[in-house]
Amino acid sequence: VIDPRKPIDFGKLAISKLAEPEIISKMQGVQLTEEGSDVLTTAVMVEVQYVQSERVIAAVERVGGRVITAYLDHTAIKCLHNPAHFFKQGLPLPPRSIPPKEHISYYTDPNVRGYLCEEEAVVAAKEQLSLKMGYTHTREEDYVSELYQQRKQPRQIFFNLNPGCIVNLIDKSVIRVKLNSEYDAVFNKQVPS
Repeated sequence: VIDPRKPIDFGKLAISKLAEPEIISKMQGVQLTEEGSDVLTTAVMVEVQYVQSERVIAAVERVGGRVITAYLDHTAIKCLHNPAHFFKQGLPLPPRSIPPKEHISYYTDPNVRGYLCEEEAVVAAKEQLSLKMGYTHTREEDYVSELYQQRKQPRQIFFNLNPGCIVNLIDKSVIRVKLNSEYDAVFNKQVPS
């Protein structure tokens, strides 16, 4: 079951069992499509790899939700597809790779809510879309919304788990590694806001 009060990403969809495991194992990410967007009434925060159109973004944002498009490399997909299997290996979480050169422009585009663009550009794009589609949006709504504040850092694969962490399923604990200040500067950089 997917909880709409928590962020939804490829990993949540993979472990929810809403799709056949064979289908999930062949997926390279999630595309947010317009199908069902006219009946969306609950605010959700979704991280997807592609959006079909601005209409689907408007459907999510109109009800107070948030869309983020983010690149997933093969390693990230494997980790998210079966987190328990990955965690049982006792390996540190890898960082999410940056997109290939040909995809950088997509993931830095505020009009598709790219995860690599500046937050102010996203806010401006949200305001423009709300005017174009005829619904009200204010910046204040974003800053008080709990959903709005939940997002991964660009190099994170899992919410609330930075690269380098080791998840111990037996002890139900997370070992957070602090190597040095250079590591922190690269992998724990805060998303611009």
